[in-house]
Amino acid sequence: MIDEFQGNLGKYRLTQTRAGDWTLYSEFFDENCHSLEGSVQETEAIYIQGTELKSQLEFAQRDHRPLSILEVGFGAGVGASRACHFAQSIPDQEVYFYSLELDAELVRYTMTNGPLASTFSNFKIARSADNWEVSAKNFHLHILIADARHSIRQLKEAKNFKFDAFFHDPFGPQKNPTLWTVEIFRDLKSLAYPHSLLSTYSAAIGIRKALMEAEWAVEDRPGFGIKKSSTRARPSGTMDPALIQKLQRSPILALHEHPGLLDGKK
Repeated sequence: MIDEFQGNLGKYRLTQTRAGDWTLYSEFFDENCHSLEGSVQETEAIYIQGTELKSQLEFAQRDHRPLSILEVGFGAGVGASRACHFAQSIPDQEVYFYSLELDAELVRYTMTNGPLASTFSNFKIARSADNWEVSAKNFHLHILIADARHSIRQLKEAKNFKFDAFFHDPFGPQKNPTLWTVEIFRDLKSLAYPHSLLSTYSAAIGIRKALMEAEWAVEDRPGFGIKKSSTRARPSGTMDPALIQKLQRSPILALHEHPGLLDGKK
């Protein structure tokens, strides 16, 4: 297993977490893809449980359609791996997992040389310049290689994409602000069902304000590891008045997209 490689955006280094599993450190963003407390545990807590994936499955089954998940930030591939594990527990249900990533070399490493490569080794893989399509039985993974903002808008313009769950997992807003803006969250909302849930590890006030301005109903959830809180959002609904007051009292502003923002990824 290769423990360091050169990506399109600087070097990446394999890092073992305190739980004994693995994540990747990005030299470009000076940040790990996951909590050093444990990448699998964090993914389960923030994304699988955070989006109430079992409940989302019930909506898909009621409507006789596939369960659909959109991940912003493929990174080390843990989200896709855990979604695949979830799909294996429901073999009669089709699961479509779309993941957005800018760095093609990061995806290539994760799929071929990283610690999770064995997860996908028996999958049928089709690769082009712009994406990867990976399928095994009832799990279908589509990795779109481009600026996530462009990919989201392409999905929106296609008008036939809706997602039950959103794993919002870019590098942090201080390092990669472009994927935490009002505009991004507004575009994601256009891809949501009424029952959909968006979950992210960040509890930053500016991020929650961006979600509110994009007309998501924001909730406070327990965080993972050293983080006390994480954030979940619904396309509609009421918010805790105490949380609204807390956000309104803060002078921190919601992020908006502008030409100076860094083209980001994860």
